[in-house]
Amino acid sequence: MKLVYHVRYRDSSKKTGETYKTFSGKEEIILWAQESNVHVLSAKPDYLKTLGYYLTLLVKPTAGYGELSDRELIQLLKLLRNMNKYRKHEKKQLVIFENYAKNDKRYKNLKKVLEKLASAMTRGIPVYVALDMVGVPKYVTKAIKVGEKTAGNVAVYDKLIDVLTTKYETARKIKRLLNYPKIVFFVLYVYFLMTIYYQIPQTKKIMNMLDPSKFPDITKKFYAMSDYAADNPISFFLISLAVILASYKTLYFLIAKSTRYIPYVKNVYLARDYTLLSALLSVSTAASIMITEAIAMSAEVISLPKLKEKFLNVATEIAERGVRFSVALKEEGFDRMDYFSRDFYNMVFAMEDTGEIHLGFEDLYKDYKASMEDVIETAKEFLQPVLLFVIVVFVVIIFYAVNAPLNTMGSNPFGG
Repeated sequence: MKLVYHVRYRDSSKKTGETYKTFSGKEEIILWAQESNVHVLSAKPDYLKTLGYYLTLLVKPTAGYGELSDRELIQLLKLLRNMNKYRKHEKKQLVIFENYAKNDKRYKNLKKVLEKLASAMTRGIPVYVALDMVGVPKYVTKAIKVGEKTAGNVAVYDKLIDVLTTKYETARKIKRLLNYPKIVFFVLYVYFLMTIYYQIPQTKKIMNMLDPSKFPDITKKFYAMSDYAADNPISFFLISLAVILASYKTLYFLIAKSTRYIPYVKNVYLARDYTLLSALLSVSTAASIMITEAIAMSAEVISLPKLKEKFLNVATEIAERGVRFSVALKEEGFDRMDYFSRDFYNMVFAMEDTGEIHLGFEDLYKDYKASMEDVIETAKEFLQPVLLFVIVVFVVIIFYAVNAPLNTMGSNPFGG
């Protein structure tokens, strides 16, 4: 289980600092300290912030990383790319940071991060280390680190911006895809209120002539709610609104998670994962990073747990047994899985001997990116009739509950 830790540290210039970061245990803290070249003075779990972290995931599963949203992270990378022109002029870099933090009011969290980065850079901490300290994803910091070492920073920034823009736009499309449940809930809630406040009161005179003992239980409950609403209209509205919002939040969370396992909708996440994975592998293999590290780094963008586990297994197989990339993929079943996986396996098998495997990943990235639109449209076509069926079922239940007593009118309606 991950916890949010309050970490106090001392950097290479003997200056102290502090940050809040999410770790799974002491091993991750030690690894972070080694990669960041800092000495950890103390690391204590902050349970209040941990609770807030998990509540954020519950309410907003697509939240951004660390202190930055995806949009803010894209903006930060654009700023860093522009600053790359002043690599030899640290003072100009810091001035750009400070001016942006003071004058740009669009991204509040980004301003705070820029202030922390400026403070870290004045102490001689490299950009990629400082970014990791403020909670930027590891695949971003590692890619920038590679760019620093290979003098290919501009190309790395361009690719990362492209990757994150794709990630952000895809997340927006998935969010719009999941907006259908919102519309369904709104329509059903309006229909429910109309039934309670208007339809049932209009039929009460007739209902009073019938034998209430013969009413179905669901009818009795609806009429009881209508009586309460008539006596306490504001109270009933607030209570029903609270219940519907709580139900929506719970169901939205379940839908957001369960859609990853519905065949048609799951393809949206598969297309997204393979698109981002291919882009990052293109960057890292072009920079001659060891393939095991490139796979492990790129796998961090994968959202489907089982798929991520398979890629990490591939990296482990290559590192421990020394097998080829294509062999490790075949052993994990990538040649027999969905068409995204088969395309990935076929490309690796065909290109791994050429020395230009990064070009293959670049082509895959373009192909996967182009296919995402069709996949999302297919998911929409699948979800629309399903949600329409939900609406019909709900309306039929309410219609039956309200009108069932009328069926008793033909048989001893007055109970005598």
